[in-house]
Amino acid sequence: MKTARIVLLFVIVVVVLIGGYFGANMYMQNMAIKKINNEIKKNHWENLVEYGNVKANIINRSVTIQNVRFTLQNRMTSQTIGDISLKKVVLIGNLDKKYKIEGFNIEFVNLDPKLPQELANKPLLNAKMFNFNVHKSEDIVDTFNGGIKDITFSKAAINSFKSSGGKKFEELTKIIKINNPINANIDYVASIDKGILDIKNYSIDFVNNAGISYKVLAKNIDFKGFKRISDEFNKNPKNFAVLADLMSKFMQVKFERLAFTIHNYGLIDRVLDEAAKKKNLSKKEFVTGLLQKAKMIPIASAYPAIEKFLTHKSNAISVSVKVKQDLTLGDIIAMKSKKKGDIMKILDVRFSN
Repeated sequence: MKTARIVLLFVIVVVVLIGGYFGANMYMQNMAIKKINNEIKKNHWENLVEYGNVKANIINRSVTIQNVRFTLQNRMTSQTIGDISLKKVVLIGNLDKKYKIEGFNIEFVNLDPKLPQELANKPLLNAKMFNFNVHKSEDIVDTFNGGIKDITFSKAAINSFKSSGGKKFEELTKIIKINNPINANIDYVASIDKGILDIKNYSIDFVNNAGISYKVLAKNIDFKGFKRISDEFNKNPKNFAVLADLMSKFMQVKFERLAFTIHNYGLIDRVLDEAAKKKNLSKKEFVTGLLQKAKMIPIASAYPAIEKFLTHKSNAISVSVKVKQDLTLGDIIAMKSKKKGDIMKILDVRFSN
């Protein structure tokens, strides 16, 4: 009798736990659907976003959304130009504050009537996956990092390039390995209250070709003002007063530091080879000519960095620009009518490898 009671108690506990697990999963799933629909409504995407089944897992706090499709439109003309589809999107964490988002099997399909007819309703780009970490403060993303992996041109796109480009395309593919994948990464931190945006890295790497990356430190940013303008633009993209307000806000930004780097993964060598061949010069002669021109750049650090880059002593070259005075973007643009020397006095430009 005692054993039977223990067994019965055990069964009851198991049933309660299983029921609680599925109940919690169902609650989390319904909450996720509600948040997704609220986000769609808030951004006026009701006719632009579709998705399939939504499943929640309370153990790892994840939500999986199947068959997501986002229709891209020209916001000014309402003309549909394409579809982005994802086989699966996974959200992990607290969607109101800190979470991770992953997307798999991404495809961009052309719906733009301006592009060649053979590309109508055909995929142009594919990507294996994306993975981003997101942190939100006051409904504004203040930390964002991650990347998109293995972006490739579709066969339809490459065939269209071939048919329209002819011999020029053939020559181009000798220089650019167009079938190779592209990887993109971003890492930024924003201080909403202080109005600071620090883009620690934004990079695009074209495998066995070249890459470019940049860093930006900007201040005096009215994040809440930009958010308000974005919301107004989503409501009415044809409101030109909103665009004027956006430009005004942008002109108030202070860019304190900017740096960009070019990485050579083989493309620069092939470009130099081809350019030298067209000039009937050896590669060494062609590079020597470029270096003579580099000596004319009125920045002491320019020539040494360019020489290392063009002679394979370094696979990267960087240019950094620091604004020495407390000026907004509008202030700097207003100085364009002044002498070049006056502008250079407020900018500290340096080359490096």
